[in-house]
Amino acid sequence: MINIVNFEHEKLAIKQWQLLEKENWCVLGRNGSGKQYFNQLLIGELLVTKFDQLTLPAKNKVAIISFETQQGIYEEALDKIAPDYADINEAMINAKDFLPEDKWQHPLINEFGLRHRLDTSYLQLSTGESRKLLILQAIFQGIDLLVCDNPFDSLDIASCTALSHALMCLSQTGITVLLLLNNRQDIPAWVDNVAFIERGQFSVIGKLTDDNTKKQLDGLLTLVPDDLPWPDMVKQLADYQHKFLVELIQCTVCYGGVSVFENLDVSIKPLQHTLITGLMAVENLP
Repeated sequence: MINIVNFEHEKLAIKQWQLLEKENWCVLGRNGSGKQYFNQLLIGELLVTKFDQLTLPAKNKVAIISFETQQGIYEEALDKIAPDYADINEAMINAKDFLPEDKWQHPLINEFGLRHRLDTSYLQLSTGESRKLLILQAIFQGIDLLVCDNPFDSLDIASCTALSHALMCLSQTGITVLLLLNNRQDIPAWVDNVAFIERGQFSVIGKLTDDNTKKQLDGLLTLVPDDLPWPDMVKQLADYQHKFLVELIQCTVCYGGVSVFENLDVSIKPLQHTLITGLMAVENLP
């Protein structure tokens, strides 16, 4: 599917890389390592300058799912239900509207856990659900290579597990999965091979199960020593003008005719770390 030898670009260099059909790969790299240029190469948006061998899938056979694509679609859906829109019901986009009608009964929808959410507004889907929906949309468009850029970001443990299982099942459908990740801990056990990118230099590490691969990753991702001095705090509590950054008193919120919370008191002080967590309410389960 992919065969690259001695590819050189001012932003990206790949000495040798071969990806076979139905293989699952992970490309690991820190923020700013050059993964965005790697994405551009895969979808034909990077100006090719020099190479000995460059075999890539057709552009319409590759789909890249990222936070940026999700955010763009969310904002587009939000614009359609602006107050000046003539018919709010007509403007509402449901999950099933992203999929071909002849695929609404496809078994993959069950595998992805979205059967009961097809009639739900896209804006009411969780981050994990909307991510899986866009993956299904790409699959039904007939892609061969699915590239997921940090797919587990912003998801809780249960959602990460569900999404990982759904991606693993894709190999049975003939889809090749390529994960671009920042964290080694996010690499699923079902990934076959690992590569690393740093400052635009792409290198193959090896099979995920090989001891040599693990040793190389240990060396490449060495953590900063704990004994380094902690930086001085930029701001002190006395530097803040107001006692609270956020203060809600007897607050009630409804969304789509459903009560989200009632009579809630919440306050967040400067320099106070706050975790807000909860479970998604699922209605009309089959």
